[in-house]
Amino acid sequence: MDERIRLELNRRRAMYEELARSYPGLTGIPPQLLRDLRIYGGYQGIYYDKANTSTLVGGAGGVTVSILHTGRHYPDDLSDTHIIYHYPETSRSGHDMAEVSATKNAGRLEIPIFVVAHSSQDETLRDVSVGIIQEWHDEAAIFLIALSKEWVEPTSQRLGRADGLPRFELTTPRRSREVSRRERSNNQPLFKFSVLRRYGSKCAVCYVSRVEMLQAAHIRPVSENGSDDPRNGLVLCANHHLAFDANLFAFDPETLEVVYKPSGVTGVDLGITNESLRHLKNKPHPDALMWRHTYWKRNVGLSN
Repeated sequence: MDERIRLELNRRRAMYEELARSYPGLTGIPPQLLRDLRIYGGYQGIYYDKANTSTLVGGAGGVTVSILHTGRHYPDDLSDTHIIYHYPETSRSGHDMAEVSATKNAGRLEIPIFVVAHSSQDETLRDVSVGIIQEWHDEAAIFLIALSKEWVEPTSQRLGRADGLPRFELTTPRRSREVSRRERSNNQPLFKFSVLRRYGSKCAVCYVSRVEMLQAAHIRPVSENGSDDPRNGLVLCANHHLAFDANLFAFDPETLEVVYKPSGVTGVDLGITNESLRHLKNKPHPDALMWRHTYWKRNVGLSN
């Protein structure tokens, strides 16, 4: 390991240990302490402390030390184990690009960062987690960050590429309804990131491409023990996700065309502009589409 990286890892671990001694659980921390420890630089979303980290990347840019999570995006962007963090989008585009580059550098060098959030108990205080940058998606402009309350040693936690998926499993056993809700919450950011990476950042059936409006829909639902394999998912906007879950439409597993609930529902009613999935470079798994079609027919009265 490069000596400069080792020293930076030691510096960050010392920051973590100082916080953990004073604030077990890393909750309810005064912002001034985070600034004093150089974990946090103020109100910017991404803090990379150029003075201390630029040497790690040859003097150009830096390596992110912390990100601030404000909670402005959808709830499925955050769980106990992961966060989807959106690239900054301000009037200072050059500064935004530098912050994104610094965060990618943390991922490439496998250097843990700090994820700072407003405390759920007191908005004037902060809660902190240790984060590992697992992957990023430039088209969707998002990072996937694994979270921990313990210090995390660098251990290649980057995700495998989308074409290296294991054998498809349509189902994942869920022990109880309560466990299913908790598992769904904890897995949703990872599932959403994987689905966006596989299909791109656009609704599968309409023109919506703002990532803030996009969701990852399970084809076989979690309530039916559906797996979190991205091939059991689709990118849908919030409106079409609701319509899909309400069985207003589904997909023919052979033609990949949209089929509608037989009660006068039309594509015009639902604002559907893509009437099939054939335009997708990567398709959902046939087993997932077949299962959903059978489930949909039963729920709309087309079969017993």
